[in-house]
Amino acid sequence: MTVPGPPSGHAAQVSVAVGGVSIGACLVHVHHLIAEAVLRGLVGPGDTLRVCHRRYLDPAEFHDALDPARAGAVQTRIAGSGSDPDRLALFGVLTSDRSEGDH
Repeated sequence: MTVPGPPSGHAAQVSVAVGGVSIGACLVHVHHLIAEAVLRGLVGPGDTLRVCHRRYLDPAEFHDALDPARAGAVQTRIAGSGSDPDRLALFGVLTSDRSEGDH
């Protein structure tokens, strides 16, 4: 999918957990993930978003993206697990080829 606007040449990879998540909750997670990335400047007009739906997101599979050194180019969505609200779960990871604030 491409964000409306003239082509920017920038892209972001979006992974979203859908297993055991209601449609409403999934939309909330996606909204927060992308809106926060836009507010931080990780996604802008004309950027391409490559969206991958996965049953679950295992933090170990995103070890490189979750490295604190990459925090300026990564947005995550972490919230209480549906089955155990006291336990946090990873519901979304967005990695951008932009750095935070790079417009």
